[in-house]
Amino acid sequence: DAQGASGHPARLDEPEPVGTLAASEASSSSSTLSAERASGSSAPDAKRQRRESAAALPTSLDQFPPHGCEVLIARRDGEPIYCAVVGHTPAGCLLVDVPGEAGPVERSVHGLRTGLGAEMRPLVRAKPEQWLQPRTEDLRTAEEQLEASALRRSEGRTREQLNAHLPSLPGLFACFGVPVVSAKGGAVSQLTFNIEQWNDLPQSESVPFEWWLGDGTNRLKAASLINPQEKEQPPGGLPLFFATKRKKGGALCAYGGHFTTGSFELLADAQRLRFKERGRQARIELIFHHFNEELAQAVNRIPAEPS
Repeated sequence: DAQGASGHPARLDEPEPVGTLAASEASSSSSTLSAERASGSSAPDAKRQRRESAAALPTSLDQFPPHGCEVLIARRDGEPIYCAVVGHTPAGCLLVDVPGEAGPVERSVHGLRTGLGAEMRPLVRAKPEQWLQPRTEDLRTAEEQLEASALRRSEGRTREQLNAHLPSLPGLFACFGVPVVSAKGGAVSQLTFNIEQWNDLPQSESVPFEWWLGDGTNRLKAASLINPQEKEQPPGGLPLFFATKRKKGGALCAYGGHFTTGSFELLADAQRLRFKERGRQARIELIFHHFNEELAQAVNRIPAEPS
C-alpha cells in the first residue's frame, strides 16, 4: 500500500522515541554504581553506552497519551511489535491495540518488559502524525448511510439473484460470493463491500472510497489482483457493489459505479490498526471513474423479491 493518488507515503520515517529505556536494561542499584566509581572499574564500551543513554521509563499515564504513542509488545508467534495505546483503564493500566486480538488489551506500565528478552528497542515511542489513519467511522446504520449518500446506485438485489442473472449483466463474468473480490482466471469481475459492519458507503462520487483491508493471507492475495503495481488494471475501472444486510433474507447488493485503484498501501506491523472493531492490514484507495447505466438498468430489471 508506493505513493499513489492519495499522496500518502508508502514507507514512513522511523519515529522518535518517547522514552529510550531498553527492554533488556535492568535498573542498577546505587551500591553497584558506587562500587564501580570507587574502584575506577568500567563496563565494556557497548554496555556503558547503553547505561549512559538509558532514560527512566515513563510511569505516569499522562506520559502515555492515547492515540499519541506506541509501546513494544511481545508476541508468541513472531518478533515484538509496536502497538498503539488507545486508552487507559480506571485501574491505571494501558489499553493497547494488539493485532489479532478481539479488542484492546490491558497492559501494566510496570510490566512492559515482560517477554521481551534481549530486545534493545525503546519500550515506548511517539506515534508519528503522518501515519495512515482511517476517516472517522460513520456510526449510522447502512440504511441511514444509503439515504444520506449522493452516490448513484442501482436497486439492490441479493447475491443469489445476481448470480442467477449473471449472463445478462454486462461486463460481469464471476459469481458473487462472501469475499469482496469476485474473480475468475486471475481477472477481477467486480468488488462487493458490506456496509456498516465492515465499510462505510462513499458519500459522493468526488470522495475516494477507502478500503481498509481486513487481516488474513487470503484477503491480501485476492486484493492484490487490483494492485496496479502487481497487475495491469482495466482502464475503465471495476464495478463496485455495496451490500446492506436485511433482518430477513440475503443482503441487497447495489451497483455504485466503476472505480479505479488510486493507491495500494500495505501497513507494516507497527502500523496495523483497527477499523470498525476489525484488524486491518492495508489501505486501498478507490477512485470513482464512471457510472454504467446499462449495468444499472440490467440489475434493475431483475425481479425484486416479494417483501
